[in-house]
Amino acid sequence: GRLVLVDTEVRTYTGGDFAGTLQEVMANVERFGARDVCTFHKGYFEHTLPEFSQPVAFAFIDVDLASSEKTCLQYLWPLLIDGGYLLTAEAPHLEIATLFYDRQWWCDVLGTEPPGLVGAGNGLGLFLYQGGFRSSIGYTAKVDRSTLPSRPG
Repeated sequence: GRLVLVDTEVRTYTGGDFAGTLQEVMANVERFGARDVCTFHKGYFEHTLPEFSQPVAFAFIDVDLASSEKTCLQYLWPLLIDGGYLLTAEAPHLEIATLFYDRQWWCDVLGTEPPGLVGAGNGLGLFLYQGGFRSSIGYTAKVDRSTLPSRPG
C-alpha cells in the first residue's frame, strides 16, 4: 500500500482574519444574493443566535472555528425542522468534522445522538482540481433515524 497525503495545509487563524463590516457583508449579499430577503444580525454567534427562534429548513454554516461551529449547532439544530438540512463549509477540518460524530457533546448539549456528516474529512468533491475532486462542503440532515431503512448486507 501507499500513503498519499491529499491535504497537508495547516489552518491557523488569528482574531479578525475574516472580519467584515456590516456594510461589506450587505454589499456581498447584494452582489451575490438577494439582500431584500435577508435580515442581518450584527455580532458574535453566542450573542445573536440565542435571540433567533424561527424554524429553519436549511442552514449553511461557514465559521472556520470549531468553537463557532459548536455555538451554531447548539442554537440552530433545535430549530431545524424534521427533514431539514444543515451544510457546513468546514468538512475537511477534522476538528469540526469529528464534532458531527461526538456522541458525548450531542447528548450533553442537544440531548440527541450525533447525526454524522456526509463529506467529513474531505468534502463532497464538487470541484475538480489538480489531483481530483474536492470541496469544503459537507452536510447532514435532521431525521428520525429509527424511520430509515437498515443498511443492506
